[in-house]
Amino acid sequence: RKFARDPWMPVNIMEVGTAPAEVFAYLWMAIEHRFNIMVIGETGSGKTTFLNSFVSFIPPEARICSIEDTRELNLNHENWLPSVTRSGFGMPGRDGTQYGEITMFDLLRETFRQNPDYVIVGETRGPETYVLFQGMASGHPSYATFHAGSVEALVRRLQTQPINLPASLIESLDCVCVLTHIREQSTNYRRLLRLEEIGRVKDDGHADVNTVFTWQPGKDTFVFSHKSLVMQKLSAKTGVPVDKLMKELKVRAQLMDKLFKAKVTDFKHFTDIINHYYKDPGAVLKEFGVAA
Repeated sequence: RKFARDPWMPVNIMEVGTAPAEVFAYLWMAIEHRFNIMVIGETGSGKTTFLNSFVSFIPPEARICSIEDTRELNLNHENWLPSVTRSGFGMPGRDGTQYGEITMFDLLRETFRQNPDYVIVGETRGPETYVLFQGMASGHPSYATFHAGSVEALVRRLQTQPINLPASLIESLDCVCVLTHIREQSTNYRRLLRLEEIGRVKDDGHADVNTVFTWQPGKDTFVFSHKSLVMQKLSAKTGVPVDKLMKELKVRAQLMDKLFKAKVTDFKHFTDIINHYYKDPGAVLKEFGVAA
């Protein structure tokens, strides 16, 4: 894998048609208000690229810790602490690890002790996932990628060996972005298949799922259901009515469209605009000609 010096921003993702402005407006609000998000899909569906694009919405004053096996994430954030696993050497000891080895599990446990505002995990697949979900449940918003083709497959894998998560912990996960890689004779592209929210998870592995966005392959368009558990939870938390939150989502989607038209793909420029929005939304909307 090549390490792209400049990571893709939401505008790049919009340019190739993977996801529309409304999806990023939704993710922006979910991130600002500390909801937990996972990006899932098969190999090569663009999970890490997509994850890296939307973590640009993390508020500027937040402390971020990221954990990866190979360094792929790249953030324009002054309080970002990246860490990478390390392979050991020699014969494995009793616990199966080698001398000097630092695993995802070690790093995650250490990360939560540092009490970060946000945690990003490149790809989670083993026992460290349990630690990740404990962190989510204790109020550390976390974002990660996971290899699964659907929310059903994700929930099934989380509940079985080697992860063995109880249903109550799986409910800490608020939304799941399902990505797909379409390979046809002449074309080759990636799409956000669905953006789904997790409701109740039963012990038998059945999860109540609410679909917020769906990709329609025939027309290559995205349908927004306008029903969102995240917005309902946010309304309950803040006392702001859901319709008012939906209006804010619409305003941010219009801003994302303007940034798309202005081709704001430079990652420093993009995050500067988002950070300015956190401090003075009115000024940013005015600058880009969006009616609040």
